[in-house]
Amino acid sequence: MARGSSGIKMPTEFEEALNQSFFKRLFVSERKQIAMIADEKSPARISHRIFATSRSEKEIIMQKVISTKRAPGAIGPYSQAIEINNMVFTSGVIPVNPATGEIAEGVEAQAEQAFENLCHLVEDSGSKVENIVKTTVFIKEMNDFGKINEIYKKYFKEPFPARSCVEVARLPKDVLLEVEAIAWK
Repeated sequence: MARGSSGIKMPTEFEEALNQSFFKRLFVSERKQIAMIADEKSPARISHRIFATSRSEKEIIMQKVISTKRAPGAIGPYSQAIEINNMVFTSGVIPVNPATGEIAEGVEAQAEQAFENLCHLVEDSGSKVENIVKTTVFIKEMNDFGKINEIYKKYFKEPFPARSCVEVARLPKDVLLEVEAIAWK
């Protein structure tokens, strides 16, 4: 482990990353946030934050903000996904075609697009669809549950991730479903 300018120990992995030229910037602040880096070579735009926890300055938490053009961009003040210590947490992904901004008609077409977008986001984070351990599916109409399950089985194989599925009154852009996931790397 190396010591940063504040005297806090940094993992060797971070020290090696600092030495590589493809990192765009290094930001050091006074609020226990040790560094922020943007990796421009990744298919996803990833910025790294390394924090010393409040309990012990020896314990380091690495956070990466994941962003990709292969899934719809955030439509509010949130990130598409966050990675913390090799766990990826996605925001809700809706069935917007990221290239055109269009929303397909019908629950089956929207389910295909939403799960495809989710898979792209997870893959661009450096994880794999097979590493998804939990999904949450928000649907506008519980009567569509069976149709969505059929599409879901195309993207996820046994052993299936743990899942919650809830009916909601309304979703962003009036889509018929939204899905989020947790994956490991």
